[in-house]
Amino acid sequence: MMPSLSTPQAQDKTLEVEAESSSKLQKHTKSKVRSRAEHKPETIMPPLQALLDAGKQLPKLIGFTNQKGGVGKSTCSVHLVDWLIRQGYRALLIDADGQQCSSPWARELGHPFEIISDPDLLFTRLLELREDPQYEVVVVDGPGNASETTKTILNCVDLALIPIKESLFDVVSTGRILDYLRQSQTVRGGSPRAALFFSNVDERTLAYRDAKASIEQCRVTLLRSAVYQRACITDSPGQAKTVFGVNRKEVRDSAKRFEQLFLEALEVYNG
Repeated sequence: MMPSLSTPQAQDKTLEVEAESSSKLQKHTKSKVRSRAEHKPETIMPPLQALLDAGKQLPKLIGFTNQKGGVGKSTCSVHLVDWLIRQGYRALLIDADGQQCSSPWARELGHPFEIISDPDLLFTRLLELREDPQYEVVVVDGPGNASETTKTILNCVDLALIPIKESLFDVVSTGRILDYLRQSQTVRGGSPRAALFFSNVDERTLAYRDAKASIEQCRVTLLRSAVYQRACITDSPGQAKTVFGVNRKEVRDSAKRFEQLFLEALEVYNG
């Protein structure tokens, strides 16, 4: 066997080199850590808080209403309540739909709700809630019909949001709810402020583009924001969730769209 070429002096020299390299590596790592610590991103103010800090106001009573069912009233109502509560606001859901789709969902989320489908009781309760400091915002999920309950909602809320789908039938049938809206605005001196928005639509279809062109001719504001068909939204009630707080790209995209929709609606309310 050949003798080792390594001598004690060579070994000592190797250890010195390794120690020096290790020291440089530690200094470089510490420098990178310090650099990251010194450049922490600034805390970004939630968009709703920024809007309120700019002098805007929250409407006390918000209603989702349309004479058509299946357009997303319950989905949007629960998402709005959840969005508000996540930002520290005291919000209440009123399930005024006889089918009671939104209240079980709110219960699973742990959010406060009331079930009131009788128009007379609803009218009285909404007047009470307007003066009740316990809640900052009350969101009403309306029925899918042109009933007295629908009229009551329009006669009480500060902001009426009307979801519609892209089919020609849905666009045409919106005319009746808009007649109800104009009647309420005439009696109430311009209230409620109102906006239409597309909900549960496939943004890739020609029908959606045609519907947008048709509805833009109405005198009621059409929001630029829309809620698109997504599995994560459809599956939310069964999973006792909303799209807010779920860290997946498609879900984050849907959450962003809901937030844009709500912020744009608040801008309409504030004129």
